[in-house]
Amino acid sequence: AGNAVLEVIENENLQKNSLTVGNYLKNILNDLKNKYPDKIIEIRGEGLFLGIDLVKNEDPNLPDEKLANFIINYCKKSGLLISTDGPDNNVIKIKPPIIINESEADFLAKTIDKSINAYV
Repeated sequence: AGNAVLEVIENENLQKNSLTVGNYLKNILNDLKNKYPDKIIEIRGEGLFLGIDLVKNEDPNLPDEKLANFIINYCKKSGLLISTDGPDNNVIKIKPPIIINESEADFLAKTIDKSINAYV
């Protein structure tokens, strides 16, 4: 079974997809960071494993757990499953399937954008 999975990953170029779509997603999430500098202090991670660090008033010492939970619940209602992480549960943890495409990445970013607008 393990070899079959590795063959699919290789035959369908899923590692390359992870890098390509991961970079694309990180770029559009950084656009959100620029749009909401008072709420998103950092986008971090590599490939498809990304985190959005949420704070209040651009202050790294004021983690925003309420906003993180609002985003997670908003996304859940929209069909996206993401979670929180970090000691203050203020980091949105994104780890989509390796087969994600740019259109789905756009949907993810737009849904997060809508959730922040709905929270404000």
